[in-house]
Amino acid sequence: MMQLSFWHKVAFIANICWLFSLSLRYYNAIPTGHIQSSILITGLVIATALNVVVNLWTGFLFIRNKRPAIPRWLMLANFIFLIPQLYLFFS
Repeated sequence: MMQLSFWHKVAFIANICWLFSLSLRYYNAIPTGHIQSSILITGLVIATALNVVVNLWTGFLFIRNKRPAIPRWLMLANFIFLIPQLYLFFS
C-alpha cells in the first residue's frame, strides 16, 4: 500500500505539470529550454498515463473492499484530473 501512496503523490505532481503545460499554450511564463521541455513531457505524456494506472489500481482495491491508506483529497484530486485528461486525449 505504501507504493500506491507514493504513486498517487507522483501522479498529483504530474497533474500539476499537466495544468501548467496547458497554461503554457496561452501564456509563455518561462523561457524555452530544458525546464519547459521537462514540464511539457511530464504534463502531457506522463501525467495521463500515470493517472490512468493509479486510478485503475485504486479502483481495483475498492472493488476488493480494501481501503488504501491514501488521503481522500489526493484520490479525489487525481480522479478529477483524470476526467479532462481523458476528454482531451480522446477528442
